[in-house]
Amino acid sequence: MNGNIFSSKKIEKVLLCLLGIVTIFFIFKIVSITKSYFETDPNAPVNTITLSGTGKVFAVADIANFSFTVDETASTVADAQKLATDKNNKAIDYLKQQGIAEKDIQATGYNVSPKYDYNTRPCAIPMSAQSISGGSVGSAVYPSTTIVCPPSSKLVGYEVTESINVKVRDITKAGTILAGIGSLNVTNISGLSFTIDNDKDIKAQARKMAIDDAKSQAVKLAGDLGVRLGKVTSFSENGVSPVFYSAKAMDVASATGAGSVPQIPAGQNEIDSNVSITYQIK
Repeated sequence: MNGNIFSSKKIEKVLLCLLGIVTIFFIFKIVSITKSYFETDPNAPVNTITLSGTGKVFAVADIANFSFTVDETASTVADAQKLATDKNNKAIDYLKQQGIAEKDIQATGYNVSPKYDYNTRPCAIPMSAQSISGGSVGSAVYPSTTIVCPPSSKLVGYEVTESINVKVRDITKAGTILAGIGSLNVTNISGLSFTIDNDKDIKAQARKMAIDDAKSQAVKLAGDLGVRLGKVTSFSENGVSPVFYSAKAMDVASATGAGSVPQIPAGQNEIDSNVSITYQIK
C-alpha cells in the first residue's frame, strides 16, 4: 500500500516537471514571436513617406549697418596719411558723440598706393622698302605712318584709403548719422542694410512653423493612403535664411549735404526655414 502511494507521488512530480518544462518552452516561444513581430529586420525594406515644410516669420529690423570711405592724396605718404587720419578721426569722434559704441565702429580696409599721371603721345615711324622695276633695283620711301607710342607715366603723389563699417543700434538715428557723416566730406557712403540683433528666437519660431507644416501634410497623406505614421527616420533643414530688405527710399547722395537728413524706412525682414521629414508608415 505504501509502495503504491510513493509511486503515485513520484509520477505526479515527474508530470509536474514535464508540465513546467513545456510551459517555459511555450513562454519563450511566445516571447520570441512577439519580439520578432515588433522588431524590424534592418535588411528588410522600410515603407516611408517624406514631406517638406516651410516656415516664414516677419520681424522689424532693429540695427542699421553702413560703411564709409576716406580717400586722400598728397605728394608724400606721410602727408596723405595725415590728411586721411584727420578726416577719419573727425568722423569717428562724431559717431561716438551720437552714442555709437567703439565695438560698433570697425575698420575694414587701409591702403596706401602710388598715384601716377599717364600721358599718351603720338610718334612717327618712317617705313622704307626696296622696289624692283624693269630689272633695276631702286629705293623707295613710303609715307610715314603715325601710331600711338606707349604712354609715359609720372609719379604725382600717394593715395591713402581707409574704410569703416558702422553699426547703428538706435535705428531711429540712422538718417541723422548718415547726414552727419556726409557733412564731414568723406569720399563714399554705401552698403546700407538692416538686420536683427538677436534673431535666435525668430529662427526657432520659423523652424517650428516649418516642422508643423511638414507634420500636418504627413498626417493628411497618411489618412489618404490608409496607413499610420510611425517614428521619424530622418530630418534635415536647408537652413534658416534671413531675407533683409534695404531702404528703397534712401538717397545716399543726399547724405553728403550738410543739414540734409534722409528718411530711412527699415521695413520688415523675412526669415525663412525649410525642413524635410521622413516618417515610417505602418
